[in-house]
Amino acid sequence: MELPNEKDILENIHSLDKLFNSLEERHYSLNSDERLEFAHCLVNIANTHNIDWLDLATTAIDNGFNSWNIFEILQDVIPKVVYDIESAVKLIHLALNPSSSGNFPLHSLTKIAEEAPALAKEMLVEVKAIDNENISGCISALYFGLASDNFKSVHQEIIDSLPCESIFITRAFLQ
Repeated sequence: MELPNEKDILENIHSLDKLFNSLEERHYSLNSDERLEFAHCLVNIANTHNIDWLDLATTAIDNGFNSWNIFEILQDVIPKVVYDIESAVKLIHLALNPSSSGNFPLHSLTKIAEEAPALAKEMLVEVKAIDNENISGCISALYFGLASDNFKSVHQEIIDSLPCESIFITRAFLQ
């Protein structure tokens, strides 16, 4: 298995097509266990060199790179690099970006909720304030992740939230 080369990533950081094409090629040549190790390397590189994968992904998608491929590459990276509400909101806006609509792997949000419930609860406050028809999937994914640890309290929170004025939030509860 060929892991991401730190030097190649740093050299291509300003050529996103080259960077993501290289990562995509490596990613799709790996089995599922190797992909987890691949993601771990990308997280380490991000932490060591202060690389913001969300910013890079947003720019690449805005410039026409296939959003599905980016999310496939970063699906196990995203939950490890979203540390605070600022990056979480950036992630939500990336999910709602029209050019990535339908291609955002919501399980990244579920993993964040499972691994960082306090952050997920902050994210829910933010996303419930967004009036966008695509927000339902984000809300559902966050609640699904939170429910994995404490189903009864999450279920009660949803029940207590009904009825709701936003059709998008109500849809999320029904998903």
